Amino acid sequence: MAELYPQEPDPILNLLGNLVDFQLEEQTEVYFSDIDGNQTCSLGCFKDDVIARVYARRQPERRSEYCETRKIIVLTNGKIGFPVCKKPLVLNNEKEAAATREWAMNRLSPQERFLMGIKES
Repeated sequence: MAELYPQEPDPILNLLGNLVDFQLEEQTEVYFSDIDGNQTCSLGCFKDDVIARVYARRQPERRSEYCETRKIIVLTNGKIGFPVCKKPLVLNNEKEAAATREWAMNRLSPQERFLMGIKES
């Protein structure tokens, strides 16, 4: 079945196993934020901090008070870049699988456990 709104393939998928020309760089991201300061939309990243700040100020007047800049780490080859969080989250698969099993077991009724052949411990 065809997608109603086909999406472009994510360019990061082309990088699987092939990061020869890429490096990590600190760049300045220009983004919109809501009234509470939460990021709502990224406009892009710049190598030059001054250009990024000027670009942010050039945004339409009705939104410019919410346009901000910040330093982020980007994985880039100079043509395309991908933001990288400073504290990557790597979960322990075995630990999470055990926690998920326990979570699921705690939600079963005694009757469901009996039907599934699970002995009470």
